[in-house]
Amino acid sequence: MNFKVISVMLILLFFGSFLFAQNKVEAEDLVREGIVLHDNGDFGSSLSKYDKALKLDKDNLFALIEKGVTLLAMHKYEETIKYSQKAITTYPDDEGLSVVYVTYGNAADGLKQSDRAIEIYDEGLAKFPQFYQLHYNKGVSLSNTGRLEEALSSFKKAILLNPNHAGSHYAIARISAFNNQRMCALLAFWRCLSLEPEGSRAKENLENSITLMNANVKQASRDSIIVYHMPETNVDALKNKKPTADNFELTDLMVSLEAARDYDPQFKHETEVQKYKRKLESVCLSLISTKGDNYGFFWEYYAPYFMEMQEKKFVEAFTHFAFIASGDDEAINWINANNAQLESFLNWSVSFEWKAE
Repeated sequence: MNFKVISVMLILLFFGSFLFAQNKVEAEDLVREGIVLHDNGDFGSSLSKYDKALKLDKDNLFALIEKGVTLLAMHKYEETIKYSQKAITTYPDDEGLSVVYVTYGNAADGLKQSDRAIEIYDEGLAKFPQFYQLHYNKGVSLSNTGRLEEALSSFKKAILLNPNHAGSHYAIARISAFNNQRMCALLAFWRCLSLEPEGSRAKENLENSITLMNANVKQASRDSIIVYHMPETNVDALKNKKPTADNFELTDLMVSLEAARDYDPQFKHETEVQKYKRKLESVCLSLISTKGDNYGFFWEYYAPYFMEMQEKKFVEAFTHFAFIASGDDEAINWINANNAQLESFLNWSVSFEWKAE
């Protein structure tokens, strides 16, 4: 082979590589434009951008991922699965696949194939065990199949990896409430409110927490109040005088007694915010005084946050913060008048060291 032939081949290789790199850059610019369109709700135009990107660079992972996300938003589940599978097959070891497995599993769930979705999430978790979103989505699919204890385990793993994921706290609260674990549910609802004080879910969480705090109290007549309390019934625990995991019996009783005081004439002039603060404070104080040998996920994960909240004197700030979604005038006025105190609470909450996996 002479020198001229070699030179021509090198030039062709150079320009081929240059064009490939240029196509990749142009394709990813188109994808970014598509993301903006997606975020604005223009899914059709968004897909058009991704298709143009894939014409320039047919296996562009960025385009495959975002096209899958938009197809999922359009409820085009079969197509979502098609592009998710292509991304996984083409780039089996790429870190970007963590998001693809979420999209892929969501699409299977959208087709009412929750068992298949769980398999997809497990496949993703085998590669990305530290990705909280996969644990969360697996929990959702497990919930859809009625496997609540397994779902609860997945949601717990999610918050151990990302303590700021409100959706996982919300799911834990809902399952705990369903299981009649009032204090566990309250702790999770409150944590969710600390992360997400506005919006329809925040309003729901506030209402749920109020309902739970008042659940075991009933006014039987003008002069009598009934407080329902289910004591620890685990035979082994009673025999050994050792608590079971996540036993909040005394704290549960304390919040019921505080709820009963709502009917006391001495407290009849309290506002809803003041009642809420009084009950929450009783919970925090009870957690501090009864911690002892108590153990379990909720004691070890959630309780320290509320114990420290009491010790730092942030219960008042949290209470008003939690009432934002209700539009309560008292809460809004307090926040406007106590910005520094609220800021201190939020800074503490953000920097709190949660138990990690």
